[in-house]
Amino acid sequence: SGSTGQPKGVMISHRAVCNHMQWMAREFPLDQSDRMLLKYSISFDAAAAEIFHPLISGAVLVIVPAGRHYDIGYLVQLIHEQQVTAIDVVPTMLKALVDEEGIKECRSLRRVTSGGEALSAELKDRVYRLLPEVELVNVYGPTEAAITATYYRCAPTRSIAIGRSISNTRVYVLDENAEPVPVGVVGE
Repeated sequence: SGSTGQPKGVMISHRAVCNHMQWMAREFPLDQSDRMLLKYSISFDAAAAEIFHPLISGAVLVIVPAGRHYDIGYLVQLIHEQQVTAIDVVPTMLKALVDEEGIKECRSLRRVTSGGEALSAELKDRVYRLLPEVELVNVYGPTEAAITATYYRCAPTRSIAIGRSISNTRVYVLDENAEPVPVGVVGE
């Protein structure tokens, strides 16, 4: 939403969305054995990745029934019953999922992509304790960047970063004066 709390509309080129989908298919391949959960509203930019990534990869799209998107117990049950292998969640929802007792039974889950908010080290550590086989990916990008601008493959022993830019893009880290900072320097 915008600064007034009202939803914002952002025009994104087809080229940017196609670039994002091709990058995802290369960087995070899915195949016919994969099952990805669709639970975002189609008005949320990340829904495009949830919908098109499995479809262009030949994977199965598991659609959460209307009204059940925020029922955490149901989502965990669905992930387990449908043998979902990939999900994309904001950290707030990821925390709710790992708080749910049944998450330990979701052994089919092999990739969790999380963005839209800061991913805390504490949450990362909980994910790896409960789902040690999962690949956790921190993604960052404002809607204007066509879903994702940067990504970082987390690891149990590393701190969390926003990572590197997706294919065919550049990312500039700026200081408080909107000037580029040198590589390795913290920016705004």
